[in-house]
Amino acid sequence: MASDKPTFHGGDLSWACRKFGVAKSDFIDLSTGISPWTYPCDAIPEAVFRQLPYNSQQLVDTAAAYYGCANHEIIISPGSQYAIEHMPQLSQNRKVALPYWGYQEHRRAWLKSGHRIFSYRSLEHLLAICNSEKIANVVVINPNNPSAVQLNNAALRQIETLLIQQFNHRYLLVIDEAFKDCQAECSYFLSKLGPGCVVLRSLGKFFGLAGIRLGFVLCSEPIKARFSGYFGLWLVNGPALFIAERALRDKPWIALQHSRIHQNMAQWGQWLTRHLPQYKHRSMGLFHSVFGEANSLEILYTTLARNTLLARYIQQEGFAYLRFGLPGEHYARCADLIEEATHELF
Repeated sequence: MASDKPTFHGGDLSWACRKFGVAKSDFIDLSTGISPWTYPCDAIPEAVFRQLPYNSQQLVDTAAAYYGCANHEIIISPGSQYAIEHMPQLSQNRKVALPYWGYQEHRRAWLKSGHRIFSYRSLEHLLAICNSEKIANVVVINPNNPSAVQLNNAALRQIETLLIQQFNHRYLLVIDEAFKDCQAECSYFLSKLGPGCVVLRSLGKFFGLAGIRLGFVLCSEPIKARFSGYFGLWLVNGPALFIAERALRDKPWIALQHSRIHQNMAQWGQWLTRHLPQYKHRSMGLFHSVFGEANSLEILYTTLARNTLLARYIQQEGFAYLRFGLPGEHYARCADLIEEATHELF
């Protein structure tokens, strides 16, 4: 049964303060996967606040150059979350395949729209259930959050080919690339999309700009024609449009961001793997996930939170992921807190 109950997410420090008895200012928050380095947002002209925020053609052109697509294949969205909430309304087939582990707002949106959910655990499992159940809607989170598993473009093409064979153009393949900027050259949009494919991109994670609520829907023209109706006038605020355009064309800053994210994660991922050897590990650019038995990871999560380090704990059916964002300048302190916790617990 569909539920309107909000899904818990990382970054809610007010909730964490109440639960763990720690002052907000004392927390080191690694629970979101948002870059610790934020694109600078100073010197916004006064006119940006005064004028009505009509979508900027300059932003569309800049985004097209950044993502490697045509400007007629872009919809500016108030964050990818908005697109996720409205995506099921594009489908008339009442079945959808979703990853067993993944960002839960996808599941919530499809359930709310009355769709039957089929959870898949691997590419082979997905292809099998699409065949047997005649599923026309598939959601892929790539890289997956929280598992950090990624499908390559050949695998994504295999999924789309199957959908096209079964449903012609009446399918929906949603690829959530919210964390993809760290491997932008691997975006599925750089290959030719079929008529029912949608790629979601976000400015929040890589650019450290989650607060401005701006993202992009990249899609074929038939999908854009249908989906644009859900995007009303002045839906994205003017400062967000201004900042996004400046960020996406700032090539020196983007190169610097790539460099420091990769360096920080290489060091952080290796350290976590070495100091938590009892668990399975996987890293991607902006977070490192630890997988294992749920009770053990919940105790570690709680112990760390009570000692001011907030990670993200996600559990299902006895197993869990403990996801750590990049520590940035807090690397040494985070390492000390995890060492203290592991000595206490293990």
